Amino acid sequence: VRSRGLGDVYKRQVYSYDSAHFVYIARKGEKWHIVLDGQELSPYNGIGAFAFSPDSAHLLYSAQKDKKQFVVLDGKDGPSYDMIGKRNPFAFSPDSSSFAYIALKGRKWHVVRSDGMESPPWRAVGGLLYSKNSARFGYTAKKDNEKWVVVVDGEEGPPHDLPGLLTFSPDSRHFAYSAKKDDEWMMVIDGKKGRAEYEQIGIPLYSHNSSVLAYPVMKKGKWYMIKDGK
Repeated sequence: VRSRGLGDVYKRQVYSYDSAHFVYIARKGEKWHIVLDGQELSPYNGIGAFAFSPDSAHLLYSAQKDKKQFVVLDGKDGPSYDMIGKRNPFAFSPDSSSFAYIALKGRKWHVVRSDGMESPPWRAVGGLLYSKNSARFGYTAKKDNEKWVVVVDGEEGPPHDLPGLLTFSPDSRHFAYSAKKDDEWMMVIDGKKGRAEYEQIGIPLYSHNSSVLAYPVMKKGKWYMIKDGK
């Protein structure tokens, strides 16, 4: 299948959330382009992940020129790094006013935010997440000592062997995630560790009014549902 006049190859097409915009990646000769609503944008040596903002007003993607990579927002190149993360490297805030991405500088990974803030260097990072009100932000990070931490609002949580998925409550006041210590799992709620006593913990879920947290756990080979700590 040939893209509209761009010649060689096209791939990874997607619609915006409001279905008003359509984008795909195409190659012409040795250069790659984003094609947005039929318009061919600037050429690059390579193009990676891309995403629309929740309000469909912005398009963010990673690109490469020469040996440097960067993100491009609405056609404007961002600062250069050695690499932009390849797997789920972006996160937009729910109100579409800000975004964050994962970038490699030297041998260390950073979380870079659209307001110019750059995290400390980490061995690995992932799980970028904004709260529902777009005011809070968190991610998981691996330290040089091989321990993992969850960072929320710039504050590093307790170290663990492995973290689970971070979640914010609907009112954005609370956060929770599971974490592994040795061979057992615990819940960490608002930065406070619970007892490491479970073989597995499923995905935590807050009630719509944010007053109750429920999560499935496995203990002695059987699954139980913990609700409000019981």
